[in-house]
Amino acid sequence: MSARIELPIGVRRHRVLVVDGREDWRREAATRLEDGLRCEVRTAGDAYAAIRLTRARPDWQLLILNLDAAGMNGFEIYSRLRDAIGGSLRVMFLTGAPDHRRVQVEADFPPVALRALSMPWPDLIAAARQELGIRSED
Repeated sequence: MSARIELPIGVRRHRVLVVDGREDWRREAATRLEDGLRCEVRTAGDAYAAIRLTRARPDWQLLILNLDAAGMNGFEIYSRLRDAIGGSLRVMFLTGAPDHRRVQVEADFPPVALRALSMPWPDLIAAARQELGIRSED
């Protein structure tokens, strides 16, 4: 993982949790997000690790979830994390579906950001920046 960036006193770092079964992708995502957004990133390889992390520290500002995760899809992971903290969470789903805009979103979910898993890293960082409400000059 990349070196920690020291911020001035009083500046709050955004906290992002990345959940995906592919260790190499998680590691790369964490490095890119930390460097590109100056945020704190933690990763989990499955829903159970994500739930443990969320129970231990429930103040994630953005979840990035693979909708196509093996064993438990991203919607199920989101529901369990939401239940674990007793509140809503901002989420960005990634999917490998050929036309990611047509993926069926379950009715009980708020509007979600659904992005292609294959999107280039600068686009992923820009999408996360938008979800977090970070201006480019921040």
